[in-house]
Amino acid sequence: MVKHERLRRGEEMGRKIVGNKWDRLVEVLQETHPDMAKYIVEWAYGEVFARPDLGLREREIASVVSLTILRLGPQLKTHIYGALNVGITERELMELFVHIAMFVGFPTALFGTRIAKDVFEELARKKKASRPDDGKEIKLP
Repeated sequence: MVKHERLRRGEEMGRKIVGNKWDRLVEVLQETHPDMAKYIVEWAYGEVFARPDLGLREREIASVVSLTILRLGPQLKTHIYGALNVGITERELMELFVHIAMFVGFPTALFGTRIAKDVFEELARKKKASRPDDGKEIKLP
């Protein structure tokens, strides 16, 4: 695959997975290390995530499990958003942590659970804040 094609494919995969947080993620990566940002976009997203033999759901499950085991909170948070963006439900994510607890231990599974709950709460706050006031809700002083 030609370099510019990998970059295009990486951008496409990144947007599918990370959604509206993609541009900020790339910006942070570029501020941290421009060459590494390029490798992450082109190789991780443009090559690995784009491979045909697993779907994005399966890849995000693998990512969430791996990052939980490694206790990499910021990256796990990004991939929990990614998991939700590719159709994994909150309930499925919580069940995933129950399942891995028998292999990785409860403290590690609870680490992932806490990060996931933080993401769910953040999304709920944003959803609530974006709802228009239809005048039906009673507001008490």
